Amino acid sequence: MKPCSPSTPEGRLVLLGSHIHITEPLKREITSLVVESLDWTKVVQTALAHNVTPILYNNLVHACADRVPADIFNAFQQHYTENHARNVYLAKEFAAISAALAQRGIPIIGFKGPLLAQQAYSSLALRRAGDIDILVQESAVDRVCDLLEKRGYCEEHVYRTGRALNEREQCLYRKYQSEYLFIRPHDMVMIEPHWRITPATLADNLDYDAIWRHAQAIPLADTKVLGLSSEDELLVLCLHGSKHEWTQLRWVCDIAALIESNPVLNWEVTHARAVAQGYARVLALGLSLCQRAFGLSLPVAVQRFVAQDNAAGKLADEVCGRLLDINNTTPDVFVLTRFRWQMRERLRDRLHYAAGIVITPRLKHIRGLRLPLPLSFLYYPYKLVHDYMLSPLLRITAPLRRGHEPLMTGARLLDPAQTSHALWTQRSGAWIRWADEIATPTDVISRHLLEAARIQPGQNVLDLASGPGEPALSIARQVGNAGLVVATDLVPEMLAGLKARAHNEGHTHVVVTAAEMSRLPFTDASFDVVTCRFGIMFAHELAGTLQEVRRVSRSGGHVAFATWGALEDNAVFRIMHAVIPSFIEIPPQTGDLNAFRFSSPGSLVTPMTSGGFVDLSEREITNVTEVPAYTEFWWPYIEMSFGELLTELTNDQRVALNRALVAAFAAYCEDGVYRLPVRIRIIAARNP
Repeated sequence: MKPCSPSTPEGRLVLLGSHIHITEPLKREITSLVVESLDWTKVVQTALAHNVTPILYNNLVHACADRVPADIFNAFQQHYTENHARNVYLAKEFAAISAALAQRGIPIIGFKGPLLAQQAYSSLALRRAGDIDILVQESAVDRVCDLLEKRGYCEEHVYRTGRALNEREQCLYRKYQSEYLFIRPHDMVMIEPHWRITPATLADNLDYDAIWRHAQAIPLADTKVLGLSSEDELLVLCLHGSKHEWTQLRWVCDIAALIESNPVLNWEVTHARAVAQGYARVLALGLSLCQRAFGLSLPVAVQRFVAQDNAAGKLADEVCGRLLDINNTTPDVFVLTRFRWQMRERLRDRLHYAAGIVITPRLKHIRGLRLPLPLSFLYYPYKLVHDYMLSPLLRITAPLRRGHEPLMTGARLLDPAQTSHALWTQRSGAWIRWADEIATPTDVISRHLLEAARIQPGQNVLDLASGPGEPALSIARQVGNAGLVVATDLVPEMLAGLKARAHNEGHTHVVVTAAEMSRLPFTDASFDVVTCRFGIMFAHELAGTLQEVRRVSRSGGHVAFATWGALEDNAVFRIMHAVIPSFIEIPPQTGDLNAFRFSSPGSLVTPMTSGGFVDLSEREITNVTEVPAYTEFWWPYIEMSFGELLTELTNDQRVALNRALVAAFAAYCEDGVYRLPVRIRIIAARNP
């Protein structure tokens, strides 16, 4: 049996530091790895990618805290503390949900998440839990969803797009999927009510009636909640890791921790259930990885069972060869893979899996072809044609079609302004949701823009493409109550968020007006200053827009625009544009309308000069944004840039995308901090 043996000291430290029980020999080995030449950035990135930072920190504290660099130790400590607090919060929320549903006669079973932290690690601090997973009887799904909505949760499709699944989509979605994702915006708690552990396409053979019979009460958050029996939890964890092709070390840690915390675990029952349900190889694979990674001691009969499955051994060899690779990504659960084919020992399960992946329609097919429920069987041939004929053909011909395609919604041709309105309306929810995170009163970009605009107290200022509030709110603070700020945007939904934020800050001198930049509904010479932050690049009629800006600004009035510098000089966008197309099919941008339209020197100055502006100046500003390495800072940017496309991603794909981004941003991480270069251009002028 080949052990998991990382080739680098950083990888070995992460693996050794992930042991659930730290012995004196293990302490000495960990200490020997903590030397001056150790690449701590790589250690941090590996631990984050594999979600083992809490247990690694805990073991470093007990082994050699004094040898860890202070900044790294402090970052680990903060992450550990925040993870513990978050898990306590999640545990209380799960207990409250469980109690509320119990009052309605609806039982739920918790698994993974904070419940597993308590059940396997005996501590809410030692395991990272991203969300709350609950198993629900299928007949109770609607009632559970209703209660979650009453507690402030929003179903993912509504949260991302503002549009709920209709009855037809709901019916077909539940046939192939296994869970919903609910998000509560004010605290970003996520909960997944499952009616199955895995999607139907993975040939889910779990005996759910038996799982409900075996469920047991487990202490959590000063009460008791219903959880899986240890035997069922072990099998579910092995299945979960295998479904994700074991691309995270944490899933191996979970199994080892569960086994070590359950010395009376009934191995005979566990084995019998796995064999009966067709998951014997899945169980053998999970146990083999625990042996290889952590030297886990198993009963002799169990060791014999693991050793007898040669196919499980080969899969374990494959996993060990890549276990600590931070570039590991989980293949989409709805894509046929060799690994998932081989992890099932029964031929009928393999065939069921392959057929399910190939022919089962998903939400994108259901939305692409609207059929009444009685004709829903036609989605099966439609998926085959769409995925294996039309999509490959479109990919092959994309280079020929790029730049020559009309913009379309259904069969209706749209002009660019209509298309922008629809697109930004879809994204408005994300922009409003993240407004306070992305733009703050001390925002360096708004500060430079306002300086260039020479805004004075008491002035009337027009802000174009204001979105959810910046720089309009910063301008409102600068002009004071004696001034006036008129914020415009193409999308009324954006302005609703801006208006609410202005009200919360007490800015009664902020007025919002929906308007297209080239057709402003204001009288001549109405404003002392006109500003636009990252919006002018989307002007469909640039000459007309500049003409309107001149018309509504007084003689001698100032104008200032902020645009992005080159894509390659803006780390966040460069990485996003490099990584995301592998996960989301992003339509090609049409014509000149893109965020980097005016990134080159003079590209906006020239048309402004032609438009009659004078005293033009252009300034390039480079800044470095610092973000703690334990944060996933990229999600607000992704939601605001591609939010309407995220609904096509499964939870597995989200995890894979996140891990790819962690790996890509690793180049900007040093001493536990991301240092991200940002380059913008500020173009200022005066109306003669």
